[in-house]
Amino acid sequence: MQPSLTWVYEGSGNGYSNILLADGRLVMLHGDGMLCVDSRNGEQLWALPQIFGQFLISDGVVYYQQIDSLDQDNTVLVGLDIETGERIIWRWHLKDVSNFIIADTTVYVSCRSGYSHSSSMYADKVISFSIANVHDIHALWELDLSDFTVNSLSLVDTVLIASLDNVSWRRWSEGIAAISTVSGNLLWKLENDSIANGFIPVTNETLFIRVSDNLQAINLHDGSLIWSISDSLQSNPAIKDDALFYLSAASELVEVSVSTGAEINSSDMPSGTIRRGTTISLANNGIFIQSGRIILKLDYDLILKWIYSRFNVCTMIIHGGNLYLASSTMFFCLSD
Repeated sequence: MQPSLTWVYEGSGNGYSNILLADGRLVMLHGDGMLCVDSRNGEQLWALPQIFGQFLISDGVVYYQQIDSLDQDNTVLVGLDIETGERIIWRWHLKDVSNFIIADTTVYVSCRSGYSHSSSMYADKVISFSIANVHDIHALWELDLSDFTVNSLSLVDTVLIASLDNVSWRRWSEGIAAISTVSGNLLWKLENDSIANGFIPVTNETLFIRVSDNLQAINLHDGSLIWSISDSLQSNPAIKDDALFYLSAASELVEVSVSTGAEINSSDMPSGTIRRGTTISLANNGIFIQSGRIILKLDYDLILKWIYSRFNVCTMIIHGGNLYLASSTMFFCLSD
């Protein structure tokens, strides 16, 4: 049975991205700033202009960073009450913040550390500090990632994962670094010209990366190789329990064991529905695949349940049997 269209929010029409859901509210960025709507009916709750870039939600607060109006060389961390949009500002006095992630009352930030003469480029450092007291921002630790800039940060228990870049006149190199959140020590670092940036799924013991045409499972704690599969992925890998799912070069949805990499199941996708850059999302009620304007749902036996095609989708999240989707001109909800 096809999903039903529950509600549509038609705003400025300048595109939507980075949808997050918390406390029954959907927060997103669009061409004019940040928007919060009620997830039940799509009614606008609040909107703020001139907000761009990364944001996240933690304990009812929406965090984002912007240039400090009092000092253009620095950035400020801004917290918004998710219910009202009211602002609280922390000034962290850091230059060129590229990424941040928050766990409880600790924030981990990547920012510019200086110029590397060895690679003829700027390098980043990662800083950890507490935001429990807005008047007492101080670093818990700092780690200089010489010759590398940070593309993204993710957190698993006490390990911080940084996706790295090194682009200089000498070379183009990419890598992954694991950092202890307790001490700030570098646990290990992998450097390879063929490591793909972007989504890095992780479990408590393993992270999964793409290296050339290989999907590799890496030990989270020491960086050692656990297993490798030779296949050119057309999607992000997605994990549920001990199963990992991805779309192969042959447009098959493949299920493998997280522990061993052994294939468990596979299923051919309908012709013309899959293209490179496809997104897989996993929910309790099934597997959802988004490729351009096409959305497919399969059960966990990899049997196709439905195909939906109406709007050109930019991003999608799934919660409680609902699909929240953003196109270039609107934001809408499908009930499965």
